[in-house]
Amino acid sequence: MIFDTHMHTEYSSDSNMKISDVIDKSTKLNLGITLTEHLDLDFEDPTAFRVDIPKYLENYMPLRKSNLLFGVEFGMTEYTLTENKAIFEKHKNDLDFILGSIHAFNHNDIYSYLVKNNTVIPKETYYNQYLEAMLSCIKQYDFINSLAHIDYISRYAPYENPEVTYNEFSDRLDAVFKALIDSDKVIEINSARLNETSAINNMLKLYTRYKELGGKYVTIGSDAHNKTQIGRNIDGVKFILEKTNLIPVHFEKRKMLIDKF
Repeated sequence: MIFDTHMHTEYSSDSNMKISDVIDKSTKLNLGITLTEHLDLDFEDPTAFRVDIPKYLENYMPLRKSNLLFGVEFGMTEYTLTENKAIFEKHKNDLDFILGSIHAFNHNDIYSYLVKNNTVIPKETYYNQYLEAMLSCIKQYDFINSLAHIDYISRYAPYENPEVTYNEFSDRLDAVFKALIDSDKVIEINSARLNETSAINNMLKLYTRYKELGGKYVTIGSDAHNKTQIGRNIDGVKFILEKTNLIPVHFEKRKMLIDKF
């Protein structure tokens, strides 16, 4: 069974999806599921994107089984490391999976900075800062299992070519991949943008390089916030897996297990 290991229900500020919707859709698709509710301590609204972990687990844990698991997506920044680590330590025995994401850096949320504020900044400058922040967090956040959506910045970037390309950022991408491999973390194939040929082709190059450097494993995540997005663009995921021979995995009690199509 393949697992979709990145999705959000009503315990995340940007989703209203019910757990019943998750169970219904995943059953129809024959997918395993890991929920990853948001925890972004640096978000500009301190009341948003902070999953109530005790309540989340109290309400969902009775439903837990081998194909319905529970994790948290930690928004990683250098300046929230201590607090994030303390939260992880408090709940680590109850969580199956820790997903690490870069949603913000330099005290600026990426979406707000690029879209809401219409900030003008050269692509080379901004993407290098993004990848530098990512590398730093991979090295410091020793408790994450997988790095989410390395192309997250491309969702909101105003540039003619929004992709994080290997030609432009090879040194920093290599450093990110090596840091993941050296610390026994894996990388996510995030399917949110894999309905676009340009995204598929670019991400294939990145995952191929990850494999060349010694990477073996990936998690798969739709980043679903509603029922229709669960398992989305799975053909793009399969294409990348077939071309790279990377092995899809999920985590149960933070131990890696192999998936099979």
